[in-house]
Amino acid sequence: FSAAVAARGMKLEDVFRAYDVDKSGQLSQDEVLRMVSDFVPGATTLDIDHFRAMMDIDNNNLISLPEFMQALSENKQIHAQVAAGRDETMLIQTLHDYLTDNDAILREYFKTADVNGSGSLDHTELGAFVQGIGDLTPQEQKFILSFMYQADVNKDGS
Repeated sequence: FSAAVAARGMKLEDVFRAYDVDKSGQLSQDEVLRMVSDFVPGATTLDIDHFRAMMDIDNNNLISLPEFMQALSENKQIHAQVAAGRDETMLIQTLHDYLTDNDAILREYFKTADVNGSGSLDHTELGAFVQGIGDLTPQEQKFILSFMYQADVNKDGS
């Protein structure tokens, strides 16, 4: 996304303001959809859901300018770390162990996150699931989301 913005000779702040149609100082889900679709032609629903989840870690469905600016820089680093297979804190293994040892908790988190009752989590639901796991920092939540996004080989979002 940042590269597409730079290729157009624009600043991130200007893009944010241009897509903040209602001038609320925050991007709504629809405004984010239009923005990503315009700057990343061919972006799939999964790509857009992932962008939203990585930007809106507090899951309030709004993205403020400070959240936008901080997240873009941070997310680029996290994606590179995941793509390189670097998990210095062993987060994925720790999460695996925690969820394996707490099956009842896992099932409750899953049931709560599976809003549409499909039996699988789409990327938006996955964001809620990850947010429901206690004691994770926003960066750890983003690492898990990025890991799952990159691991979704067939890009079906579940």
